[in-house]
Amino acid sequence: MGPVECIIFFIPIFVIGKQYSLMPLNLSTNRTARMKQTGYVMNANPRTIEVRGIGGCGAAPYMKIISGSFDHCASQCVAEQDCIKFQRNPADSKCYLSDASSGDRSPVPAGVGTWQCGFIRNPTVRTIETRGIGGCGAAPYMKIISGSFDHCASQCVATQDCIKFQRNPADSKCYLSDVSSGVRFPEPSGVGTWECGFIKLSIGKYSRTIETKGKGGCGASPYMKIMSGNFDHCASQCLLMQDCIKFQRNPADSKCYLSDLSSGVQSPEPSGGGTWECGFVKSDPHDRPPFPELPCYDDKYRCSDPQPQSEQLKHQQLLHYFPEIQSFSHKNWACTKCCSGRYSHDKDDDSQMYCGLYKNIMECWSDGTRCGLGTCGFCCTGRSQHWWSIGMTACGYEPCFGSGRRCAAGTSCKRCCNGSEWKTSKFSFVCK
Repeated sequence: MGPVECIIFFIPIFVIGKQYSLMPLNLSTNRTARMKQTGYVMNANPRTIEVRGIGGCGAAPYMKIISGSFDHCASQCVAEQDCIKFQRNPADSKCYLSDASSGDRSPVPAGVGTWQCGFIRNPTVRTIETRGIGGCGAAPYMKIISGSFDHCASQCVATQDCIKFQRNPADSKCYLSDVSSGVRFPEPSGVGTWECGFIKLSIGKYSRTIETKGKGGCGASPYMKIMSGNFDHCASQCLLMQDCIKFQRNPADSKCYLSDLSSGVQSPEPSGGGTWECGFVKSDPHDRPPFPELPCYDDKYRCSDPQPQSEQLKHQQLLHYFPEIQSFSHKNWACTKCCSGRYSHDKDDDSQMYCGLYKNIMECWSDGTRCGLGTCGFCCTGRSQHWWSIGMTACGYEPCFGSGRRCAAGTSCKRCCNGSEWKTSKFSFVCK
C-alpha cells in the first residue's frame, strides 16, 4: 500500500467579529477518493455563534455553567459538540450552556433585560453526488481543468460558487459550472461516456433539498432576495442561503423571489394557478432557520386584538418551524411580540391582554415567587426556571449552590457554583 496523503484544514470559528481556531481536521485523500459512490465530503464551514436580539435563552437543566466574557463563552459553546446555545449574565459574567435536553423559553431570546444570548449556527457541508451517466452543464463555464473525477470533484467542492461539473474521460477535461452557466435537459444527459457530479448541500448533519408541491407561486413581499435565472439556479441559491425557506419564479421574465420567515405568505401555497413556479426547502425538522426579527409592540398595546389575515398566515408559517409557539392563537399571537417580552391580562376582563406589566392590572412577582403554566408571565424580570431549592418553577434564576450543599447527580447538582463530587462521609453528592 502506498503512502497516505493527508490534507490538514484548520477550521476557523467566527464569533462577533473575532476568530477562534479548533483542533485541525484531517481528511485522507485516499479515503475520500473511495467515497465516489456516496459523495465527497471535501470541506465544511465552521460552527458559528450568532445573536438574534436582546435577552436570555434556555433554562435548566444546563449542560455546563462557566464564567467569562461573551467571546470566551462563545468559543466554549462552539467547542462543545452538544452545545446549541448559551446565555450570559453581564452582572456576574456567568454563562449557562444548553444542549438539546435543556429547558427553553418563549420567545427566544427573551427580548428584555441585559442578559446576552448566543445560538449555534450549524456548518454547511458541500458534497458531490452522481445521478446517472452523461454530461451536465453548458457554456459559459466558470472554470475548465484537467484531472481525474476525484480531483475535479474536490475542486468543485472547494470552489464556493461551483454547483456541478462534467468530465470527458477521453481527454480528462472537466468543465465546472456556476449559476450563470448553461443547462441541458435532462441532467445528466443519460447518454455517452461523459461523467457528471452535482453539489449536494447539507446543513450540519441534515440535508436541505428543494421540493415542489404543485403549480402556482408562493411567498410575498418583503423578499430576502430577488434574482434572475432558471429554476435550478434559483433553487441552488435558496439552498446556499440558510435563511431561505422557499422561492417563486416567474417564467415570463425568469425572475425569482426568495423568501425567509419574515416574508409574506399566500393562501394557499402554492397558489394553484397561473404559470409561476414554486420551490420549498425541505429539511430535517431539527434544522430550523433562525427565528425572524419581528416588529414589536410597546407596553399598553392591546395584543389580544384580532390580527390581520397576513399576520395570521405568517403565524401559520412560523408554526411549521417553531411548534413551541402553538399555545398562542391567531388572536393573541401579537402578545409574543411585545417589546418588553411580557404581557398581562386585564384585571376586569381576562380575555383582553396588554403588553407589559402594570400595578393597575396585576402586581408583578419578584424572583423566587412560585409560578406555573400561564402565570410565570407575571414575573417582574420576565424570566423563570425550575428552582431545585423550592421544587417547582419560580420567577427569576435560582442562585447557584455553594460548597458543601447536598445535591442529586444529573439534576440539582447542575446548580452547583463549582461543580459537584461524591462524598462518602455524607453518602451523597455535594457541591464543591
